[in-house]
Amino acid sequence: DIKYAKSKGAKIIAGGSEITLIGEKFLPKGELDFTMGGEADLIFADFIEKHHNNPDGDLWKYCPGLGYKGSGGKIYFNQNGTVKNLDEIPFPAWALFNLKAYNSNVSKIKFPVVSSRSCPFACTYCVIPTISLEYRARSARTKRTPRPPIPRRGSIARGRARRPGCASWGKR
Repeated sequence: DIKYAKSKGAKIIAGGSEITLIGEKFLPKGELDFTMGGEADLIFADFIEKHHNNPDGDLWKYCPGLGYKGSGGKIYFNQNGTVKNLDEIPFPAWALFNLKAYNSNVSKIKFPVVSSRSCPFACTYCVIPTISLEYRARSARTKRTPRPPIPRRGSIARGRARRPGCASWGKR
């Protein structure tokens, strides 16, 4: 519960696609202390370190993608951050997670690891181009994600293979 956490002195930070698109609608409500727009993979850790070491200073206020309330309730938003080289993002330290807390049969647990950003396609109904225009991917040497399921025999030839995350693709 956000109100309980704030009553204990916690700072509330939110991020994601909604914050990136309409972050200005969240800060005035007072539940959030900070927003992190854009790609905050590396920026978030930088912000936490700077804010923790000097919460009353100004250095943390310049982190890309940061939204916050200043004095007098004025709301500030920095330009969203983007990770140009996805190989710089470390993989999750799964050894630090108590995987049995998620499922007692650890071999059945699946955690996604995103190996690209944006999308190479330009579907007119999709919000992704609004958030990030440039498609980027990890280099092949750093990808450690499981292979996608193989489409049913003949489905690619008939233009009916599915691409995860999109309605469908095929003949153009």
